[in-house]
Amino acid sequence: THATFSSTAETSLIGAGGAGVFRDITHLTFTNESTSATVEVVLSASSGSASTGYRYLLAERGGIDMDFTRTLQQGTANSNWVVTLQTAVTVDAVVTWENNV
Repeated sequence: THATFSSTAETSLIGAGGAGVFRDITHLTFTNESTSATVEVVLSASSGSASTGYRYLLAERGGIDMDFTRTLQQGTANSNWVVTLQTAVTVDAVVTWENNV
């Protein structure tokens, strides 16, 4: 999945997989296209019901590229992964995942 985010509003990163399906993340690439640093928060469901969350500091014009030998596991089946940014900058994202039933 490829997406671009530029708002502090909660935004879907990976859609829900269906009844009984967990979407576990295997790879994340986030690139901050801005001249301001930000913190990106990735949650395994909307913030009102998130059971798993991860925070990444993205330097100005910097980013992260992470492969996970053990996946980032989704805490609730049939939920989407969402992203929020601490500041309104432009972040480019590439994410891969596997369905876990």
